[in-house]
Amino acid sequence: MNQYWGPEYESQSAACKEEMIWERCLEDDRTQEWFDGIAQLPIFTQDIQVTFDWEGDAMPEGRLKVVHAQGTVTRINYQSIGDHPYTGIFKGAQHGIMRISEVSRTNPSVIRTSPGFGIKFLRDGMTSANGFGMFSFAGQPSFNFLTNSWTTHLAEP
Repeated sequence: MNQYWGPEYESQSAACKEEMIWERCLEDDRTQEWFDGIAQLPIFTQDIQVTFDWEGDAMPEGRLKVVHAQGTVTRINYQSIGDHPYTGIFKGAQHGIMRISEVSRTNPSVIRTSPGFGIKFLRDGMTSANGFGMFSFAGQPSFNFLTNSWTTHLAEP
């Protein structure tokens, strides 16, 4: 059973949910193996919409993370400058988790990466506000993840 979704979980404070997630991140320091060769087949056989439609703070049970298999996480907050008409998370958020990752295994002799991020802002008594972004499906000619601006609207590969 997934303890990171459902009415009982969602009813908790953002601070409590962030602490639960962060403790889980710290207790498991294993590195996911890269999916190479035939092991990448789930990219084509898993329904990607399941991940986008999921309303929990953990991967859907049984889902393989074939793309962005390895990453690093940190706690974050968002401080708004306040000079805008936006509401919700854009007003600011104190409790969040960010994961930065590479699409697939890099080769040290080929200067190319396809970095991306996932962001999760935890909210009191409701589901989290989530977002993600990348520079390009095609990648960039740099090992510096921050060389280019990232976007949520990518051109088709």
